[in-house]
Amino acid sequence: MKDFFEENGFTIIRKTYMPVMPVANAAKLIPPEEPSGIVKSIADISHDELLKTQLIRMARTNYINAHEANPVAELSWDTWKKLVFADDMIKEGSYIYCNSDGTEILAYSFLHKSTEPETLELGWCGAIDEKNADFIPPLVYRQIRYAKQHGWKYLQGEFDTTDFFAMKVLRSFPFSPAPTWITYRKEID
Repeated sequence: MKDFFEENGFTIIRKTYMPVMPVANAAKLIPPEEPSGIVKSIADISHDELLKTQLIRMARTNYINAHEANPVAELSWDTWKKLVFADDMIKEGSYIYCNSDGTEILAYSFLHKSTEPETLELGWCGAIDEKNADFIPPLVYRQIRYAKQHGWKYLQGEFDTTDFFAMKVLRSFPFSPAPTWITYRKEID
């Protein structure tokens, strides 16, 4: 199929991996070094409108940047708010990393319920910029501990090659091999 698409003018715009990680295996990892700063759960910031606004802006920017080849539709602020704080988000297991006085979000990682049995899903993750991407793996490790403490057996992720932050997570943890989904695009004259 790859040859057919490429011979007919299609180009690859993204590869997507959807691997699973056994929580028991991941919980045995040596935890990444915790940076100095403040880690809060999404539940912790439920009444902090400034941090919630920062988080929506950052998640929106990162999502748009990861989808430049297939641009995101114009969405209202309320729609972005609903996407970030989705109904299936586990607020106690979704985390932000803030600067030392807790006023600026530097990184985030979301955790969601899954339709698969005994499984949670790693959701959007990101940082204020690529220099702060190293703050994401410690947040994911907290999510691994959260999953283990609550009896979940698996974590699943969706990692696009166009998303710098998601690929950082994929490379940082022992996910099982998974099929690759390839997205093609053809320019129309």
